[in-house]
Amino acid sequence: MDGIHDLGGKQGFGTVKQQRDFIAFETSWEARMWALSFFVGSPDLTTDRFRHLIELLDPVDYLTHNYFDKWYFSIVTDMVESGIFSDEELKSGRASVSAPPPASLSLAGVLETVRGYSRSAKREIDDAPIYSVGQIVRTQKYGISGHTRLPAYARNRQGDVIAYHGSHVLPDTNVNNVEAPQHLYTIRFAAQELWGPDAAQNDFINIDAWESYLVRA
Repeated sequence: MDGIHDLGGKQGFGTVKQQRDFIAFETSWEARMWALSFFVGSPDLTTDRFRHLIELLDPVDYLTHNYFDKWYFSIVTDMVESGIFSDEELKSGRASVSAPPPASLSLAGVLETVRGYSRSAKREIDDAPIYSVGQIVRTQKYGISGHTRLPAYARNRQGDVIAYHGSHVLPDTNVNNVEAPQHLYTIRFAAQELWGPDAAQNDFINIDAWESYLVRA
């Protein structure tokens, strides 16, 4: 979808500040939010649905809230929409029905849960890939109303296939817990193809693109 999250190639937002001394978490609650993200949410909360819920934030909220604020919004929205708790329970901080606390996980159980989040998205499909390394292709001209990994700045642009990665889960459908795997390629674009004649002549940008994102040039 075309939202405020897709800022690549847009101007007027000022200089990008570089963080020279990397700090994973600026506050303790951010570390807790990162840890909780592995253990809360509905069974349908895929990585792609998680990202799409962040994309649905109001533009002002998206630009003014920090990284882990957006994580919190995504997870809470998923849990309310899936019926795990209600808006009223969220606001009060109390469950409307008493229930025993969940059983504590062992360290082995925690590690198994975390490993599950890193499961490969690669799948086997019967269809042969349409494109091959070295072929010139063009990306789709239009975006979609839902989630996609094809950024706006790379639409309707010509590039060449420099790698093939097999078939992987399609993010566009995995938002709704439908994997629909497709062949995945790395496409190389000349910087001037994406950014215009002011871009450096010898610079290139690589983007991983699913087969449905591409058409023959």
